[in-house]
Amino acid sequence: MNKIISALASVALCAVFASCSLLNGNGLVIRKDKTPEKPAVEASASDSQKADRPGQTQTQTEPERPSKPASVSKLAGKLEGEWYILKAGSYEITAEESPYVYFEEDKGRFYANDGCNIINGDYTLSGDNVTFGNTLSTRKSCPGVLFAPAITKALSGSVKIDLQDKGQETMMTMKNAAGSTLMTLTRHNLSALNGQWYVMQIGEQKIDDENVNVFLDMGEMTTHGNTGCNFFNGTIVVNPHLTNSISFAQMGTTMRLCPDSDVEMAMMVALEQATVYHLDGHKLRLLDPSGTTLMVLERK
Repeated sequence: MNKIISALASVALCAVFASCSLLNGNGLVIRKDKTPEKPAVEASASDSQKADRPGQTQTQTEPERPSKPASVSKLAGKLEGEWYILKAGSYEITAEESPYVYFEEDKGRFYANDGCNIINGDYTLSGDNVTFGNTLSTRKSCPGVLFAPAITKALSGSVKIDLQDKGQETMMTMKNAAGSTLMTLTRHNLSALNGQWYVMQIGEQKIDDENVNVFLDMGEMTTHGNTGCNFFNGTIVVNPHLTNSISFAQMGTTMRLCPDSDVEMAMMVALEQATVYHLDGHKLRLLDPSGTTLMVLERK
């Protein structure tokens, strides 16, 4: 009777724990129907791309490819300086005070005058394109300046730039994506004139005095020098519509009495009459509108 009761109890326990097995017919051994967890096995090196190792937070990944070098615009280093606007849209610009665009390449900034308002902003280069952005403008009303809106349009968004050297000048055209010309500009490349020049001849008179000299500061567009007696200074003016243009304005001198005032007078008159230059190596000629040589200077 006791064995029957024990057997029934065992059956009941088997029902609770889901499975049983007999050992040597002497009784039942109870086990849970759960497969024990296998011990963690460290992934081999070949498996490292499939699973992280214990303690690792990142699996092995494909090595990074070297980045491509940044593309260099062919316009880099070629825009610096002041460009006079010759044409905007369909308008030929003949104003004495020509509108302009000034590029400051080291800062990626531009400054412009559209004949009425002042404009400035940023620009970036890519290939042969310039993209203008962050543009600000004054808000003067100038109904008589018909070409101003065309200049503002050209300095908005992205334009394609073409540069062509023409003697001492460089011509620039700005075109839109459709290939239409938005603006034509010119820059007078006057850097070769920069520095100290000694006066060798005024008119037909030879000069043999190193104290008679002219200094041209093309960055500031100013001049100063010595007549052999007095110091002088003034500003340099360029006519954007005239090839090899140079002229001098607002000239002033000190007031010392000079024993040879003829040289000083001839020199000041020549500077005030000059409108064109001709550069040949270390020799610079200043000419009047008719092409007559007024002064010959030389760099030593």
